[in-house]
Amino acid sequence: MDTTQIEEVLAIIKGFSHKKSGETVSIDSLDLQAFKEKKNSPPIWRIVLNEQPLKRNNPYKISYSCPKCDVFVTMNFEIFARKINQVSAYVSDSCQEKMVLERLQCQSCYGKTKVEEIRETRYVSNGELVKVSRELFDKMDSDFQWRYWLHYPTVEEFDGLRARILNGEKLRLGECVYCPMVQVQGGRLFEPRLYYGKDDQLLPVPQLIFSCDGCRNPFPLNTLHQLKGCRYVCTYCKKMGLVVPKLQTADNIVNQKVVYRSHTGLKFIRGCNKRELVVEEGPVISYEYGGDVLRYRVAFSVPKLRLLVLEVDDNNYWVVEQENGIWQAKVRVVEKMVERKEIDSYLIIHSKNKAKVFQDIDKLL
Repeated sequence: MDTTQIEEVLAIIKGFSHKKSGETVSIDSLDLQAFKEKKNSPPIWRIVLNEQPLKRNNPYKISYSCPKCDVFVTMNFEIFARKINQVSAYVSDSCQEKMVLERLQCQSCYGKTKVEEIRETRYVSNGELVKVSRELFDKMDSDFQWRYWLHYPTVEEFDGLRARILNGEKLRLGECVYCPMVQVQGGRLFEPRLYYGKDDQLLPVPQLIFSCDGCRNPFPLNTLHQLKGCRYVCTYCKKMGLVVPKLQTADNIVNQKVVYRSHTGLKFIRGCNKRELVVEEGPVISYEYGGDVLRYRVAFSVPKLRLLVLEVDDNNYWVVEQENGIWQAKVRVVEKMVERKEIDSYLIIHSKNKAKVFQDIDKLL
């Protein structure tokens, strides 16, 4: 809310009174200020009456004049406080879309707004609609824009994740442009759309398939808000409470990228490079747990030694000792691969035994 809007809101306020007794409250000073209560939450606008900030729960009623027709309006102060604050994108779609003074209009004036008049306009093409929507979005107040970007990714954020979208080819993402704010009919004023310029089509963003940072299995993202995170974890990994490390890559001896999840994994790749062993990402194996067939990606594979390496992250050794049997189910599948002679052996590496692992590898060379 800028300085002009603050002055306009204060100008229409006529007085305060007690809810029960109806006694008028004297006004020595009156101001409208923004208060920051939480680090990651937007500021809350509060009326400061006689140098005391008024919260929503207070014993006052407020009287003000309609900014359009000057009709005298009296209401509980908590309703007035809700009108001057866009509390959340999920509280009230109509309040989210309208400007502050428009939300303070009386019931008879609360008809067609500028936003509704713009919605009735018919455009020649969808490309023109995208352009007009961007201009309309730029005219919205800063509070609305700030909250909007909390829920939807920007163009830069979406384009940076295109390579990670597994169903991008099916959706023809290479042929479309991501438009983060497009004027729509219905509850919300703006929503993201995919614009296909060749066909002049505007389509809603469909369900996107990502690779889980924990188990590397594909899983769907149900909302665009999930793209705002820096980790992409499937429901199973969240349910099991797995700590998902940030995936990083290192070059093996033939300059191929190999994913590692901890400092121990990086040490293993470098140790294999010193021994002139080609280390690769391990295969994805299927195992049964709780009546379901799940998948697990083995950390590393050393083709020359026909060796699989199962990695336990530095701070997650508890997964080996957990009683639910998930880790044991994974190990049993690898042991069956040894019995079928698909591999010669396997090793489990973690931060406390990496020296012993390289001793075992040296014996195999």
